Amino acid sequence: LANNDVITVVMTSNDPCASTPTATSAGSTIQVGGSVVPSVAITGAPTSSICAGTSVTFTATPANGGTAPNYQWQVNGVNVAGATGSTYSSSTLANGSIVSVTMVSNATCASTSPVGAATSSIAVSPAIQVTATSTNVNCNTPASGTATAVATGGTPTYQYVWSPSGGNSATATGLVAGVYTVTVTDNAGCSATASTTVVGSNSINLTTAATPVNCGSQDGSATATATGGTGALSYSWTPGNLTTATISNLSVGSYSVTVTDASGCTATATQLVGQNGNLNVQASPYFTEIDEGETVNLLATSTPSITGSVFNWSPSAGLSCTNCTNPIASPSATTVYTVTVTTPDGCVGDTSVTVKIKLVCGEFFVPTIFSPNGDGNNDEFKVYGKCIEELSFRVYDRWGEKVFESIDPSLGWDGYFKGKLMNSASFVYVVDVRFVDGRSETIKGNVSLVR
Repeated sequence: LANNDVITVVMTSNDPCASTPTATSAGSTIQVGGSVVPSVAITGAPTSSICAGTSVTFTATPANGGTAPNYQWQVNGVNVAGATGSTYSSSTLANGSIVSVTMVSNATCASTSPVGAATSSIAVSPAIQVTATSTNVNCNTPASGTATAVATGGTPTYQYVWSPSGGNSATATGLVAGVYTVTVTDNAGCSATASTTVVGSNSINLTTAATPVNCGSQDGSATATATGGTGALSYSWTPGNLTTATISNLSVGSYSVTVTDASGCTATATQLVGQNGNLNVQASPYFTEIDEGETVNLLATSTPSITGSVFNWSPSAGLSCTNCTNPIASPSATTVYTVTVTTPDGCVGDTSVTVKIKLVCGEFFVPTIFSPNGDGNNDEFKVYGKCIEELSFRVYDRWGEKVFESIDPSLGWDGYFKGKLMNSASFVYVVDVRFVDGRSETIKGNVSLVR
Protein backbone atom coordinates (compact mmCIF):
# COMPACT_ATOMS: atom_id res chain seq x y z
CA LEU A 1 0.00 0.00 0.00
CA ALA A 2 1.05 3.49 -0.68
CA ASN A 3 0.31 6.55 1.30
CA ASN A 4 -3.35 7.71 0.76
CA ASP A 5 -4.43 4.47 -0.91
CA VAL A 6 -8.27 3.90 -0.53
CA ILE A 7 -9.44 0.43 0.40
CA THR A 8 -13.02 -0.74 -0.52
CA VAL A 9 -14.79 -4.09 -0.58
CA VAL A 10 -17.51 -5.38 -3.05
CA MET A 11 -20.02 -8.00 -1.88
CA THR A 12 -22.16 -10.18 -4.20
CA SER A 13 -25.30 -11.62 -2.57
CA ASN A 14 -26.82 -15.00 -3.48
CA ASP A 15 -30.09 -14.20 -1.76
CA PRO A 16 -32.92 -14.53 -4.42
CA CYS A 17 -34.82 -11.88 -2.63
CA ALA A 18 -32.00 -9.30 -2.66
CA SER A 19 -32.92 -6.08 -4.36
CA THR A 20 -29.40 -5.61 -5.62
CA PRO A 21 -27.08 -8.48 -6.21
CA THR A 22 -23.89 -6.47 -5.30
CA ALA A 23 -22.90 -3.82 -2.82
CA THR A 24 -19.70 -1.73 -2.40
CA SER A 25 -18.36 -0.43 0.94
CA ALA A 26 -17.19 3.01 1.65
CA GLY A 27 -13.45 3.55 1.09
CA SER A 28 -10.84 3.76 3.84
CA THR A 29 -7.77 5.94 3.16
CA ILE A 30 -4.49 4.43 4.35
CA GLN A 31 -1.76 6.65 5.81
CA VAL A 32 1.66 5.01 5.46
CA GLY A 33 4.60 6.72 7.25
CA GLY A 34 8.37 6.19 6.85
CA SER A 35 10.44 3.84 9.08
CA VAL A 36 11.68 5.16 12.55
CA VAL A 37 15.45 5.16 13.31
CA PRO A 38 16.22 4.97 17.06
CA SER A 39 19.41 6.42 18.63
CA VAL A 40 20.87 7.06 22.10
CA ALA A 41 23.39 9.56 23.53
CA ILE A 42 25.23 9.73 26.88
CA THR A 43 25.18 12.87 29.00
CA GLY A 44 26.90 13.60 32.35
CA ALA A 45 30.36 12.44 31.34
CA PRO A 46 33.07 14.56 33.01
CA THR A 47 34.80 16.98 30.71
CA SER A 48 37.98 17.12 32.80
CA SER A 49 40.03 14.89 35.01
CA ILE A 50 38.28 13.47 38.05
CA CYS A 51 39.74 12.33 41.35
CA ALA A 52 40.09 8.64 42.06
CA GLY A 53 37.06 7.42 43.96
CA THR A 54 34.79 10.20 42.71
CA SER A 55 31.27 8.98 41.92
CA VAL A 56 30.16 9.87 38.36
CA THR A 57 26.60 9.43 37.02
CA PHE A 58 26.03 8.89 33.29
CA THR A 59 22.56 9.35 31.71
CA ALA A 60 21.29 7.69 28.50
CA THR A 61 19.25 10.16 26.39
CA PRO A 62 17.20 8.24 23.76
CA ALA A 63 15.71 9.29 20.41
CA ASN A 64 12.82 7.19 19.05
CA GLY A 65 13.25 4.93 22.01
CA GLY A 66 9.58 4.36 22.52
CA THR A 67 7.86 4.23 25.85
CA ALA A 68 10.09 1.63 27.52
CA PRO A 69 13.44 1.17 25.82
CA ASN A 70 15.86 -1.44 27.15
CA TYR A 71 19.42 -0.43 28.18
CA GLN A 72 22.71 -2.18 28.90
CA TRP A 73 25.75 -0.27 30.15
CA GLN A 74 29.35 -1.32 29.44
CA VAL A 75 32.77 -0.29 30.77
CA ASN A 76 35.57 -0.89 28.33
CA GLY A 77 33.19 -3.01 26.24
CA VAL A 78 32.20 -5.34 29.06
CA ASN A 79 28.62 -5.43 30.24
CA VAL A 80 28.15 -4.18 33.78
CA ALA A 81 25.95 -6.63 35.65
CA GLY A 82 22.66 -5.08 36.70
CA ALA A 83 23.31 -1.79 34.89
CA THR A 84 20.11 -1.80 32.78
CA GLY A 85 18.56 1.51 33.68
CA SER A 86 18.68 4.87 31.97
CA THR A 87 21.48 5.97 34.34
CA TYR A 88 24.73 4.40 35.50
CA SER A 89 26.87 5.54 38.47
CA SER A 90 30.38 4.42 39.42
CA SER A 91 33.14 5.51 41.80
CA THR A 92 35.66 2.88 40.67
CA LEU A 93 36.52 4.06 37.15
CA ALA A 94 40.17 3.93 36.28
CA ASN A 95 42.09 6.38 34.19
CA GLY A 96 41.26 5.79 30.49
CA SER A 97 38.00 3.90 31.13
CA ILE A 98 35.37 4.09 28.32
CA VAL A 99 31.72 4.01 29.35
CA SER A 100 29.12 2.98 26.72
CA VAL A 101 25.43 2.04 26.56
CA THR A 102 23.27 0.06 24.10
CA MET A 103 19.53 0.60 23.66
CA VAL A 104 16.74 -1.45 22.11
CA SER A 105 13.75 0.79 21.17
CA ASN A 106 10.12 -0.26 21.49
CA ALA A 107 8.86 2.64 19.30
CA THR A 108 6.42 1.89 16.39
CA CYS A 109 8.16 1.36 13.08
CA ALA A 110 11.48 1.45 14.86
CA SER A 111 14.27 -0.98 14.19
CA THR A 112 14.57 -3.64 16.86
CA SER A 113 18.34 -3.84 16.50
CA PRO A 114 20.39 -2.45 19.44
CA VAL A 115 21.90 0.98 18.99
CA GLY A 116 24.72 2.30 21.15
CA ALA A 117 26.73 5.31 22.30
CA ALA A 118 30.06 5.65 24.05
CA THR A 119 31.91 8.35 25.95
CA SER A 120 35.43 9.36 25.24
CA SER A 121 38.17 8.11 27.56
CA ILE A 122 37.63 9.13 31.21
CA ALA A 123 40.61 10.90 32.82
CA VAL A 124 41.11 9.85 36.47
CA SER A 125 43.83 11.49 38.54
CA PRO A 126 46.10 9.16 40.59
CA ALA A 127 44.81 8.38 44.07
CA ILE A 128 46.41 9.97 47.13
CA GLN A 129 47.54 7.69 49.95
CA VAL A 130 47.81 9.33 53.37
CA THR A 131 49.07 7.85 56.64
CA ALA A 132 49.16 9.67 59.97
CA THR A 133 51.27 8.93 63.04
CA SER A 134 51.58 10.65 66.40
CA THR A 135 53.75 11.08 69.48
CA ASN A 136 52.12 11.06 72.88
CA VAL A 137 51.86 13.89 75.36
CA ASN A 138 54.82 14.13 77.73
CA CYS A 139 53.65 14.15 81.34
CA ASN A 140 55.93 17.08 82.13
CA THR A 141 54.50 19.25 79.30
CA PRO A 142 50.68 19.18 78.98
CA ALA A 143 50.47 20.20 75.27
CA SER A 144 53.45 18.36 73.80
CA GLY A 145 51.91 15.78 71.47
CA THR A 146 52.56 15.79 67.70
CA ALA A 147 50.81 14.36 64.64
CA THR A 148 52.54 13.79 61.29
CA ALA A 149 51.00 13.07 57.86
CA VAL A 150 52.84 11.28 55.03
CA ALA A 151 51.25 11.65 51.57
CA THR A 152 52.10 9.67 48.43
CA GLY A 153 50.51 9.34 44.99
CA GLY A 154 48.18 11.95 43.57
CA THR A 155 49.60 14.97 41.84
CA PRO A 156 52.13 16.82 44.02
CA THR A 157 52.37 19.32 45.60
CA TYR A 158 50.26 18.71 48.71
CA GLN A 159 48.35 20.97 51.06
CA TYR A 160 47.52 19.90 54.61
CA VAL A 161 44.68 20.86 56.92
CA TRP A 162 44.49 19.37 60.44
CA SER A 163 41.34 19.19 62.50
CA PRO A 164 40.66 20.20 65.20
CA SER A 165 44.06 21.83 65.66
CA GLY A 166 43.88 23.92 62.45
CA GLY A 167 47.50 23.32 61.47
CA ASN A 168 48.46 23.47 57.78
CA SER A 169 51.79 21.68 57.64
CA ALA A 170 52.69 18.02 57.43
CA THR A 171 53.31 17.94 61.19
CA ALA A 172 51.00 19.46 63.78
CA THR A 173 52.62 20.28 67.13
CA GLY A 174 51.61 21.41 70.59
CA LEU A 175 48.75 18.92 70.79
CA VAL A 176 46.81 17.71 73.78
CA ALA A 177 45.35 14.22 73.99
CA GLY A 178 42.71 13.48 71.34
CA VAL A 179 41.95 12.28 67.81
CA TYR A 180 43.34 14.41 64.96
CA THR A 181 42.31 14.18 61.29
CA VAL A 182 44.34 15.53 58.38
CA THR A 183 42.96 16.33 54.92
CA VAL A 184 45.59 16.31 52.16
CA THR A 185 44.77 18.03 48.84
CA ASP A 186 47.02 17.62 45.79
CA ASN A 187 47.66 19.90 42.84
CA ALA A 188 44.75 18.36 40.92
CA GLY A 189 42.34 19.28 43.69
CA CYS A 190 41.95 15.68 44.85
CA SER A 191 42.02 14.93 48.57
CA ALA A 192 42.31 12.12 51.08
CA THR A 193 42.07 11.95 54.86
CA ALA A 194 43.70 10.02 57.70
CA SER A 195 43.38 10.12 61.48
CA THR A 196 45.68 9.44 64.41
CA THR A 197 45.28 9.47 68.18
CA VAL A 198 47.52 11.45 70.52
CA VAL A 199 47.55 9.64 73.85
CA GLY A 200 47.68 11.63 77.07
CA SER A 201 50.33 11.04 79.66
CA ASN A 202 49.86 8.31 82.24
CA SER A 203 51.13 9.89 85.43
CA ILE A 204 53.58 8.00 87.62
CA ASN A 205 52.44 7.49 91.20
CA LEU A 206 55.46 7.24 93.48
CA THR A 207 55.72 6.41 97.18
CA THR A 208 58.78 5.61 99.30
CA ALA A 209 59.46 3.88 102.61
CA ALA A 210 62.54 3.22 104.72
CA THR A 211 63.93 0.73 107.20
CA PRO A 212 65.87 2.63 109.90
CA VAL A 213 69.55 2.16 110.55
CA ASN A 214 70.42 0.26 113.69
CA CYS A 215 72.48 2.62 115.82
CA GLY A 216 76.14 2.48 114.92
CA SER A 217 75.58 0.43 111.76
CA GLN A 218 75.00 0.98 108.06
CA ASP A 219 72.11 -1.42 107.56
CA GLY A 220 69.25 0.89 106.58
CA SER A 221 67.26 0.56 103.37
CA ALA A 222 64.89 2.62 101.22
CA THR A 223 62.24 1.33 98.81
CA ALA A 224 60.44 3.13 95.99
CA THR A 225 57.03 1.86 94.86
CA ALA A 226 55.88 3.25 91.51
CA THR A 227 52.70 2.60 89.53
CA GLY A 228 51.27 4.08 86.35
CA GLY A 229 53.46 5.59 83.69
CA THR A 230 53.95 4.18 80.21
CA GLY A 231 55.93 1.00 79.63
CA ALA A 232 58.85 -0.10 81.77
CA LEU A 233 59.92 2.02 84.74
CA SER A 234 63.54 2.74 85.69
CA TYR A 235 64.91 4.00 89.02
CA SER A 236 67.78 6.33 89.86
CA TRP A 237 68.78 7.07 93.48
CA THR A 238 71.05 9.83 94.73
CA PRO A 239 73.46 9.80 96.33
CA GLY A 240 74.93 6.55 95.10
CA ASN A 241 73.64 6.34 91.50
CA LEU A 242 71.79 3.12 92.35
CA THR A 243 69.18 1.83 89.89
CA THR A 244 67.04 -0.68 91.79
CA ALA A 245 63.68 -0.10 93.44
CA THR A 246 65.20 -0.97 96.84
CA ILE A 247 68.62 0.21 98.00
CA SER A 248 70.36 -1.28 101.03
CA ASN A 249 73.34 -0.89 103.38
CA LEU A 250 72.48 2.76 103.97
CA SER A 251 73.60 5.10 106.71
CA VAL A 252 71.39 7.77 108.25
CA GLY A 253 70.51 10.45 105.71
CA SER A 254 68.25 11.70 102.96
CA TYR A 255 67.94 9.80 99.67
CA SER A 256 66.20 10.98 96.48
CA VAL A 257 64.78 8.69 93.79
CA THR A 258 63.67 9.58 90.27
CA VAL A 259 61.43 7.15 88.37
CA THR A 260 61.33 7.41 84.56
CA ASP A 261 58.92 5.62 82.22
CA ALA A 262 59.34 4.58 78.59
CA SER A 263 58.00 7.92 77.30
CA GLY A 264 60.43 9.97 79.39
CA CYS A 265 57.95 11.02 82.08
CA THR A 266 59.44 11.29 85.56
CA ALA A 267 58.43 11.41 89.21
CA THR A 268 60.75 12.26 92.11
CA ALA A 269 60.53 11.67 95.86
CA THR A 270 62.86 12.01 98.84
CA GLN A 271 63.08 9.52 101.70
CA LEU A 272 64.76 10.08 105.07
CA VAL A 273 66.46 7.04 106.57
CA GLY A 274 66.52 7.39 110.35
CA GLN A 275 67.98 5.22 113.07
CA ASN A 276 66.83 2.88 115.84
CA GLY A 277 68.09 2.41 119.40
CA ASN A 278 71.18 3.67 121.15
CA LEU A 279 74.85 3.10 120.52
CA ASN A 280 76.33 0.30 122.63
CA VAL A 281 79.02 1.93 124.79
CA GLN A 282 81.38 0.12 127.17
CA ALA A 283 83.64 1.65 129.83
CA SER A 284 86.12 0.04 132.18
CA PRO A 285 86.74 -0.53 134.94
CA TYR A 286 83.04 -0.21 135.66
CA PHE A 287 83.76 -0.13 139.40
CA THR A 288 87.07 0.42 141.08
CA GLU A 289 88.18 1.41 144.55
CA ILE A 290 91.26 3.51 145.14
CA ASP A 291 92.87 5.36 147.99
CA GLU A 292 92.46 9.10 148.01
CA GLY A 293 95.21 10.61 145.84
CA GLU A 294 95.63 7.53 143.68
CA THR A 295 94.76 7.43 139.96
CA VAL A 296 93.05 4.96 137.69
CA ASN A 297 93.01 4.74 133.90
CA LEU A 298 89.50 4.73 132.41
CA LEU A 299 88.71 3.45 128.89
CA ALA A 300 85.56 3.85 126.77
CA THR A 301 84.72 2.04 123.51
CA SER A 302 81.64 1.63 121.31
CA THR A 303 80.29 -1.32 119.36
CA PRO A 304 80.74 -0.97 116.49
CA SER A 305 83.63 1.44 116.58
CA ILE A 306 82.75 4.40 114.34
CA THR A 307 85.54 6.64 113.06
CA GLY A 308 84.93 10.26 114.00
CA SER A 309 82.85 9.50 117.10
CA VAL A 310 83.01 12.11 119.87
CA PHE A 311 83.56 11.01 123.49
CA ASN A 312 82.49 13.21 126.39
CA TRP A 313 83.09 12.41 130.08
CA SER A 314 81.26 14.04 132.96
CA PRO A 315 81.65 15.32 135.54
CA SER A 316 85.02 16.77 134.67
CA ALA A 317 86.29 16.88 138.28
CA GLY A 318 89.29 14.64 138.77
CA LEU A 319 89.72 13.77 135.05
CA SER A 320 92.79 14.41 132.93
CA CYS A 321 90.58 15.00 129.86
CA THR A 322 86.86 14.95 129.09
CA ASN A 323 86.80 14.47 125.29
CA CYS A 324 89.13 11.50 125.04
CA THR A 325 88.60 7.75 125.14
CA ASN A 326 90.97 7.03 128.06
CA PRO A 327 91.14 9.75 130.72
CA ILE A 328 93.05 9.35 133.98
CA ALA A 329 90.76 9.69 136.98
CA SER A 330 91.84 10.94 140.41
CA PRO A 331 88.69 12.12 142.18
CA SER A 332 88.76 13.52 145.70
CA ALA A 333 85.52 11.70 146.55
CA THR A 334 83.68 8.70 145.25
CA THR A 335 82.42 9.69 141.77
CA VAL A 336 80.25 8.13 139.09
CA TYR A 337 81.64 9.15 135.70
CA THR A 338 79.35 9.00 132.66
CA VAL A 339 80.79 8.80 129.16
CA THR A 340 78.58 9.75 126.20
CA VAL A 341 79.59 8.74 122.67
CA THR A 342 78.11 10.47 119.61
CA THR A 343 78.78 9.14 116.09
CA PRO A 344 79.08 11.43 113.05
CA ASP A 345 75.54 10.48 111.96
CA GLY A 346 74.05 11.41 115.34
CA CYS A 347 73.85 8.00 117.01
CA VAL A 348 74.27 8.36 120.79
CA GLY A 349 75.04 5.97 123.61
CA ASP A 350 76.39 6.22 127.12
CA THR A 351 77.52 4.23 130.12
CA SER A 352 79.08 4.95 133.50
CA VAL A 353 81.87 3.83 135.78
CA THR A 354 82.30 4.31 139.49
CA VAL A 355 85.59 5.34 141.02
CA LYS A 356 85.19 4.79 144.73
CA ILE A 357 87.50 6.33 147.25
CA LYS A 358 88.17 3.73 149.87
CA LEU A 359 85.94 4.32 152.79
CA VAL A 360 87.09 4.53 156.33
CA CYS A 361 85.10 2.94 159.09
CA GLY A 362 81.81 4.78 159.47
CA GLU A 363 81.47 6.00 155.85
CA PHE A 364 79.19 4.80 153.07
CA PHE A 365 78.39 5.66 149.44
CA VAL A 366 75.26 5.30 147.25
CA PRO A 367 75.62 5.57 143.40
CA THR A 368 73.31 7.83 141.36
CA ILE A 369 73.05 5.69 138.22
CA PHE A 370 73.11 2.02 137.23
CA SER A 371 72.45 0.05 134.02
CA PRO A 372 71.03 -3.46 134.57
CA ASN A 373 71.53 -4.58 130.96
CA GLY A 374 73.46 -7.74 131.68
CA ASP A 375 76.79 -6.52 130.34
CA GLY A 376 78.52 -7.03 133.69
CA ASN A 377 79.12 -3.32 134.13
CA ASN A 378 77.24 -1.42 136.85
CA ASP A 379 74.33 -3.88 136.70
CA GLU A 380 73.40 -3.56 140.41
CA PHE A 381 72.35 -0.66 142.63
CA LYS A 382 73.63 -1.10 146.21
CA VAL A 383 75.05 0.68 149.26
CA TYR A 384 78.83 0.68 149.69
CA GLY A 385 80.26 1.25 153.18
CA LYS A 386 82.48 0.07 156.02
CA CYS A 387 81.68 -0.83 159.59
CA ILE A 388 77.94 -1.07 158.90
CA GLU A 389 76.18 -3.00 161.63
CA GLU A 390 72.56 -2.52 160.53
CA LEU A 391 71.08 -1.40 157.22
CA SER A 392 67.63 -0.61 155.84
CA PHE A 393 67.79 0.07 152.09
CA ARG A 394 64.54 0.88 150.22
CA VAL A 395 63.81 1.96 146.62
CA TYR A 396 60.53 3.56 145.43
CA ASP A 397 59.13 4.39 142.00
CA ARG A 398 57.72 7.81 141.17
CA TRP A 399 54.26 6.81 142.42
CA GLY A 400 55.66 5.87 145.81
CA GLU A 401 55.42 2.11 145.40
CA LYS A 402 58.30 0.23 147.01
CA VAL A 403 60.09 -1.79 144.34
CA PHE A 404 63.05 -3.07 146.41
CA GLU A 405 64.12 -3.49 150.03
CA SER A 406 67.22 -5.00 151.66
CA ILE A 407 68.80 -5.21 155.11
CA ASP A 408 71.91 -6.98 153.79
CA PRO A 409 74.74 -4.57 152.86
CA SER A 410 76.00 -7.07 150.29
CA LEU A 411 72.65 -7.30 148.51
CA GLY A 412 71.73 -4.74 145.83
CA TRP A 413 68.80 -4.13 143.44
CA ASP A 414 69.06 -5.69 139.97
CA GLY A 415 66.32 -3.47 138.47
CA TYR A 416 63.61 -6.15 138.56
CA PHE A 417 60.20 -5.77 140.18
CA LYS A 418 57.64 -8.55 140.28
CA GLY A 419 59.76 -10.57 137.89
CA LYS A 420 60.07 -7.87 135.21
CA LEU A 421 62.93 -5.52 134.43
CA MET A 422 61.84 -1.93 135.01
CA ASN A 423 61.99 0.63 132.22
CA SER A 424 64.50 3.46 132.25
CA ALA A 425 63.36 5.94 134.90
CA SER A 426 64.35 7.85 138.01
CA PHE A 427 63.76 6.21 141.40
CA VAL A 428 63.94 7.44 145.02
CA TYR A 429 66.04 5.59 147.59
CA VAL A 430 66.12 5.80 151.40
CA VAL A 431 69.05 4.42 153.40
CA ASP A 432 69.03 4.01 157.20
CA VAL A 433 72.40 2.86 158.48
CA ARG A 434 73.87 2.22 161.96
CA PHE A 435 77.61 1.76 162.34
CA VAL A 436 79.46 -0.42 164.78
CA ASP A 437 80.33 2.62 166.88
CA GLY A 438 76.60 3.18 167.48
CA ARG A 439 76.32 6.19 165.18
CA SER A 440 73.25 6.24 162.87
CA GLU A 441 72.60 8.11 159.63
CA THR A 442 69.71 8.39 157.18
CA ILE A 443 70.03 9.68 153.61
CA LYS A 444 67.57 10.06 150.71
CA GLY A 445 68.34 10.56 147.05
CA ASN A 446 67.57 9.72 143.43
CA VAL A 447 69.02 7.03 141.25
CA SER A 448 68.63 6.69 137.45
CA LEU A 449 67.99 3.28 135.94
CA VAL A 450 69.32 3.24 132.38
CA ARG A 451 68.63 0.25 130.14
